[in-house]
Amino acid sequence: MEEPHFVLRRKYVNKDGLTQLQLVYSSNNHQVRLDTGIRIRPKDWNDNKKQILSSVSEIEKDSKELNDLMIEKKKKVMTIVSDFKKAHDNGTSIAPDPDPKYVRENFNEVIKEINEERPLLEHLKTYIDDRKSYLDTVYDGLKKDKRSGQYKTLNHFEILYTDLVRFSEKNRKTYYFCDINKKFRDNLVKFYLTKGASKTSKKGLNNSTLKKKFSRLKSFLNVMTEDGVNKYLIYKTFSLKEFKVVESDDNIFALTIKEFEQFKNFPLMLEKLEIARDYYLLSCSSGLRWSDVSRLNKTKIKNDLITTNIIKTSQTLIIPLNPISESILKKYNYQMPEISKPEIDRRLTLMWLIMSDSIPSLKEQTLYKYYVGSAMIEEYYPKYQLLSFHTSRKYFITYLIYKGVPIDQIRKLSGHRGSLEVFFRYVYSGNMDPSLKNNLFTESDLWKS
Repeated sequence: MEEPHFVLRRKYVNKDGLTQLQLVYSSNNHQVRLDTGIRIRPKDWNDNKKQILSSVSEIEKDSKELNDLMIEKKKKVMTIVSDFKKAHDNGTSIAPDPDPKYVRENFNEVIKEINEERPLLEHLKTYIDDRKSYLDTVYDGLKKDKRSGQYKTLNHFEILYTDLVRFSEKNRKTYYFCDINKKFRDNLVKFYLTKGASKTSKKGLNNSTLKKKFSRLKSFLNVMTEDGVNKYLIYKTFSLKEFKVVESDDNIFALTIKEFEQFKNFPLMLEKLEIARDYYLLSCSSGLRWSDVSRLNKTKIKNDLITTNIIKTSQTLIIPLNPISESILKKYNYQMPEISKPEIDRRLTLMWLIMSDSIPSLKEQTLYKYYVGSAMIEEYYPKYQLLSFHTSRKYFITYLIYKGVPIDQIRKLSGHRGSLEVFFRYVYSGNMDPSLKNNLFTESDLWKS
């Protein structure tokens, strides 16, 4: 038997300029040519060294991955031959070589097994389920809040899974680890930037969010690689350097003081909308994020102060009560109703839409800027579509600046430990009316200017 070797079918070049790389097995003056599934440019093949020189191929792997794939398939053939000889070794004579037909049939079975590997989404779903089961056990045992830490990270992977389901449906393709190549990356970037990741969003992702999405994808692939499940490493070369993170100071939205007063006093007929508004007002008057304001209870209120640990930063913040925060907490007997963040957002969106008929400024077309690479995209939306629960925190910070509270003191209340540049992204300068002095926090000494 000759050792299996590779040949390139130079005379058969397809329309893309690529030709087939075959693995040749010979025995007893008979041979069989096995399809490796690799197509390359003829000039990229070194016939003396039997190696691929560059990364241009039909399956878009780099030259090292392609050469490793060749070696792997050659080993498959050698294993087929070795197993056959062992099975036919009777101890009295040299065991025969398998005939080429036998090798072809068994090689095709091996390739079929490789092709029947589980799809990428199945692996990601298993990873999420296993991780959640583990965290449930740990967090229940330690009685930790499941809205924090690694649970929040797990939620990001669940969102990634949803994104990839939509991406697969859009392209009508089932993806495997071997499909995670540069073409996959480019198509996924296009998907995210052309509004494909959400069924409701009217705009694509900005640069910063795009980078976070790919960082999570790489994190998952790293785990799969470390566990020996994934052997395709081209994803490690993915780069989004061209998508520079550019922040726009124009994308700072919040209610004005006048809008806040109208929002606070707007008549509502449904209790579920009243609850959503109270949550929003409580955040506006305390500066707390949803993850913290939703956990407020009697144990966190002492001596007219809110004293609470912050989930995102593990800080302890002390925030004086004021007429609005105190009245809302008393209304619910210092135990806010249980409700999910998505449900709160849905109710607030509905409220702002309803209120926009009575508050014309909520319907004003407002500029939203985002960046794709270095190109700035400008789009206009009614202001109410650009508001979210998190804008309550921007109202809190902006109002205190407007009332003359020193910035260092505001940063202690809001828990901002980073740069001033980040802090000022929470300052909304739109249409603050200097004549509106008598509202919100003025009855508390802390808030007086």
